[in-house]
Amino acid sequence: MTTKPENHDDVIDSRDVIARIEELVAIRTALEDAADEAREAYEYHNSDDTEEGPEWDELHKANGARVDWSETDEAKELNSLLLLAGQCEHVSDWEHGETLINEDYFTSYIEDLIDDAYEMPKEMNSGNWPYRHMTMDYAAAAEEAKVDYEEVDFEGQTFLIRSA
Repeated sequence: MTTKPENHDDVIDSRDVIARIEELVAIRTALEDAADEAREAYEYHNSDDTEEGPEWDELHKANGARVDWSETDEAKELNSLLLLAGQCEHVSDWEHGETLINEDYFTSYIEDLIDDAYEMPKEMNSGNWPYRHMTMDYAAAAEEAKVDYEEVDFEGQTFLIRSA
């Protein structure tokens, strides 16, 4: 089973969205195929279209399973993920791995990005005056960085993804 992306996650990798969609589509397709096979078997064995016999029972069971699945949380999840993917597929690295960042986590994400990508002057961490009074305004940096991102909705929660 793949990672299940959820709208309360801090970050989501697009590859997890794609993999989960593929997994859920495979489940749905298997149910549809089973219903099609049962219909073909019924039509082959019951030329008089009677609603009885093992083929009819299999057809009824397979159609019921397909309909029942369409009402499950997995079916709702698939629809939600397809909507998300539809908003993001134009992003150049969507297929290869693009990060969706929860809007509520964006400042922390930018803070980590700055800390990982940039080296602060040694004096900033020295504890000496006046450096001990200087701080990085990560919220302002995150706000400024938003120009490179676009917003997408995932089940009512806003996520940011690098613009194409």
